[in-house]
Amino acid sequence: MTENVVVNRIQALMVRLLLFLHFLLVLWRVSVAWGEMRWLLACAIVPFLLETVLNICKWKGIEWKWVSLCFLFYSGATVPGIWLLEIKRTETYLTANVTSLDGIPIPGLNIPLLLSSDTWALVAEEMLLYLMTLSRWILPRGHLNREELSQLLFAFLGMASDIMDIFSLFESDNIRADMNMTYTLLAVWSWSVLQFSLTFYTVHHPQRAQGVANVSAAPDTSDTKQELAATLVSLFMQDGPFLVLRMYAVVVYKIITHSMIFFVAKNIVVICLLLYKIIVLCHVSREKGNENTDSERIVSKDVELAVFDNPLTSVSDEQQIEESSDEEIDNPLTSVCDERQTDESSDEETDNPLTSVSDERQTEESSDEETDDIKQE
Repeated sequence: MTENVVVNRIQALMVRLLLFLHFLLVLWRVSVAWGEMRWLLACAIVPFLLETVLNICKWKGIEWKWVSLCFLFYSGATVPGIWLLEIKRTETYLTANVTSLDGIPIPGLNIPLLLSSDTWALVAEEMLLYLMTLSRWILPRGHLNREELSQLLFAFLGMASDIMDIFSLFESDNIRADMNMTYTLLAVWSWSVLQFSLTFYTVHHPQRAQGVANVSAAPDTSDTKQELAATLVSLFMQDGPFLVLRMYAVVVYKIITHSMIFFVAKNIVVICLLLYKIIVLCHVSREKGNENTDSERIVSKDVELAVFDNPLTSVSDEQQIEESSDEEIDNPLTSVCDERQTDESSDEETDNPLTSVSDERQTEESSDEETDDIKQE
């Protein structure tokens, strides 16, 4: 048990170290683009560091069941840096400035890697999603089994590729030149990244293809609400906003390409399947509720019948009271025997010659005997 705790803590620490290094990369690029802005952005990593200390020392490297605080705080610290990099790219495009090639400035180490600022921004954006996928693989499994973890990793890869494709809209000159569209696209991208922090979504909806294939299967009652929540998350945090954004780009900016048509059609089909799954889950939940109600009614009827047919039920007390009253009426040896004995005693005094009048008769006989004695003398 102690060895497992040590392993879990080492894995959790390795993951947070990787994420922290990526944050330093984003912070470096922001400092190159914006100068002193890096110190304000550095304050965003404080909740991530506090969560790291709590997870290693108190929670023994295990993540929460419903929300991954590690990914949540990491996204909250890194996504603002991505915003600043993309906004700087748009401003550079509008001013028609040529971006210079930059390398990784590590003292004492010469890395022959020279990339433009636009390429560095793309590297930071892609690493954000793929590092969270790799980190989920390294993190302790917790309540996930191996099969669920493998499905979760495939789901993360699918979500990451779909989310990164939304940045392909920046390749259009019309969208890149529109600052409002840049803000809207970044907001949709940031909203979809939060899916990686929702553990219940990944646990109960680990793989979209599997969820669509088994949409007609009736889930357990305990998992129906989780499945419904997972479907709503996928609908409102990824496919729904992506479809609206792509349709807006097609209608307003006249961006009609083969890839755009493919992803619009894909979003429409997935949304239809998700809506169908929501209807099925609601129907299953209603049937389960009706079955529970019917079973309760059947049980109550059985109890009533048992009470009616069995004389040894809970109503025996009332029946015993009624029977005792009947016995008092019909049985001569009931509690009224005292009164009847009193009546009988009075009757005996009246009808029996050997009753209390015997004293008077004895007195008369004694007087007769005395008279006879006198006569004999």
